[in-house]
Amino acid sequence: MKLVSLMSMSLLVMLAGCSGSTGEPEDSNVLDDDGSGEVCEGFTHVDFICGKHLECISETEYEQYQTIPCGEVDGVDPQCCEGGECHFIGTFSCPTDHTCVPSPDDETDDQCVPCDACVPDCAGRECGGDGCGGACGDCDEWLFCQDGTCVNGDPPQCDDKMCGPDSMGGSCGACPDGWDCGADGRCAPSGGGCGDIGVRGVCINGWKITCLDEAPQYEACPFDACTISPDTQNAACQEVACLPGCFGRLCGEDGCGGSCGECTYYQRCEGGSCVGKDGCGGSTKVRCSGQGLVSCEGEDEPWTVTPCLEQGFICAPLGCGGLPGCRPVWPGTFPCDDLPEGGYCAGDHFFHCVDGFIEVEHCKSLGPYVCGRIGMDEMGCMLGW
Repeated sequence: MKLVSLMSMSLLVMLAGCSGSTGEPEDSNVLDDDGSGEVCEGFTHVDFICGKHLECISETEYEQYQTIPCGEVDGVDPQCCEGGECHFIGTFSCPTDHTCVPSPDDETDDQCVPCDACVPDCAGRECGGDGCGGACGDCDEWLFCQDGTCVNGDPPQCDDKMCGPDSMGGSCGACPDGWDCGADGRCAPSGGGCGDIGVRGVCINGWKITCLDEAPQYEACPFDACTISPDTQNAACQEVACLPGCFGRLCGEDGCGGSCGECTYYQRCEGGSCVGKDGCGGSTKVRCSGQGLVSCEGEDEPWTVTPCLEQGFICAPLGCGGLPGCRPVWPGTFPCDDLPEGGYCAGDHFFHCVDGFIEVEHCKSLGPYVCGRIGMDEMGCMLGW
């Protein structure tokens, strides 16, 4: 019954079409709201479904077109078609000012969301971001994304240089007064020898420079982290500390020998999410545990965890009363909360904070890039070759 999935469709497809379609769906189970917007799909995982006029009917009675009003199904009020137990089967039309977002699984309906929430823009773009947390596409190997177009070329590189031009005509840095940039891309005292390097050394452009036998000695510090010790006044490369990775994780290891948290006695840790030890127990409830989407397919089946971050999504409900799912990261939607200040890498997706809200960069859409550590406390997209 279900034909679309957020895991297999691009964000462009998910949110395109806010102008609406004009044909009424042919399915007899269409929401009678005079809508002419996009067509969403739905289904049911309970014994009752929504009829054309928002009434709940059993599948047997559906065949006979005998309806049962809401609130009269075994004494429960399923809130027909409004996020309760009774869901659509077939298709329904969104209002003209809404668009259809496919569900991320086969247990929840598609959702109608306002068109002005975020509309991806990939017009004339074959790569890079779409403005709504998605990507317009990836470039082939060795191509780079430039203004939405995949082009040949190399990114700027300094190739072990601390000054002078980079490989693309930019700059690798400038030398301070009293120093000259040599042909090898190293800053050297203008008068030759060690100049005023002294016994303690100096830091220039992230490099540690000391003197040995009247000749400068160079050491490129990791992440350009050269500092002058306040105690000894010696130049030194800072020690690179491990960065714990607990964003979206409620339990498990943090990657630095520590823990992201513990689950309760009745739970176990799976992929950073806490799930029941003994399986579903008949529950089909979908929920977020950290940034993992926890779901179950049957009474005797184990809980499964879908890692939303690794797909470039955030685990959250969609809209008012919407069911949890792996959702697109629209700008201005999800507060940064516990997102590290320097950002976070999940696969090739770079999550970072912009004006208090989470945004995501799909590194592969920029070229041969991966997400990794680019500073002492900073993550980002970096060359992957």
